[in-house]
Amino acid sequence: MSQLKSQENKKGADDTATRILDAAEVLFAENGFAGTSARDITSSAGCNVASINYYFTGKDNLYKQVCKRRLNALRDFRINSINDYMAQSPEDISLEGLLYNFSRAFLAPLIEEASGRNVMKLMVREMLFPQLPANMVFEELILPMSTVLQDAMVKVCPGLGERQALWSIFSLVGQLLHTMHIQDMLSSNSGEKFSNPFEVSSAVDHIVAFTVAGVEALIA
Repeated sequence: MSQLKSQENKKGADDTATRILDAAEVLFAENGFAGTSARDITSSAGCNVASINYYFTGKDNLYKQVCKRRLNALRDFRINSINDYMAQSPEDISLEGLLYNFSRAFLAPLIEEASGRNVMKLMVREMLFPQLPANMVFEELILPMSTVLQDAMVKVCPGLGERQALWSIFSLVGQLLHTMHIQDMLSSNSGEKFSNPFEVSSAVDHIVAFTVAGVEALIA
């Protein structure tokens, strides 16, 4: 009986912590770190104001955990997409296929999921008003993701150097992020989301074709 009670208490604690994370994510994305109070978060999460200190030791660490949770989810999703593609038979793998698969994995969570849109807002706010440890975004997301994609590109494209692959990744990601900004602009000005599958596919087709041509020119 005591073991069952302990499991119930742990589940209740996990549920409370998750509610706090979920509420804080929305509020930090909409109002920023400074514009969100501990009371705002706990009121939205349906718990007492002391809960933030109890579960997260304060608002600063809560903000860090909110961002880390989403960065890690994006990192794992993108890396898994690369590894799944590279696990195919060698004859089914190409540079174009790799970059197309990665690009879709890069954009899909940001376009199709509310949490992805929160990430975009959080990162824009973070660039303007930094709150995270200096290298956290790089270490949690950019470095592991780019390392896996870099290795995959070198494997599928003989003659491509590691440095060339890395710069090509930065160029590809820059184009994909710009596509996200275009989506936001169209959404704000027309009231319509630039998330029609045909439109997104067309954007990805162009970006991938442009990047593949650039890579092929590098090794020609």
